Amino acid sequence: MIEMNTNDYFIYLTDILIGVARNVGTDMPNIGGVFEATPEFEPYRDLFEREYLLIKGPSEKWLAVKDEIFRLGLKLERRSTGEVILSTPGKMPGPEFRNEIAYLHIHDSKVWWRLM
Repeated sequence: MIEMNTNDYFIYLTDILIGVARNVGTDMPNIGGVFEATPEFEPYRDLFEREYLLIKGPSEKWLAVKDEIFRLGLKLERRSTGEVILSTPGKMPGPEFRNEIAYLHIHDSKVWWRLM
């Protein structure tokens, strides 16, 4: 059993728990914390690393990899409330989309995301 704090988030791809974001806080405009991978993260590690490496690259390449991750059903579950935050491929941040994941980066033991 995973021991959780109230400010922790479960990170899923569809219904596969790939990790936990621990000690989550806000560093505007991002929300982030310490990433603790589950064994189920391993098949996806290279995909998340590729996404991270493209952050400052050509935006169309980064968007393609981000959407690839989103198509796998990326979602967050806030431990304290059970609130689920979803991602939708192909969407860009805008006023018509609320409380969805705009992006989520995992690099080494860090995870950070932004909501739109």
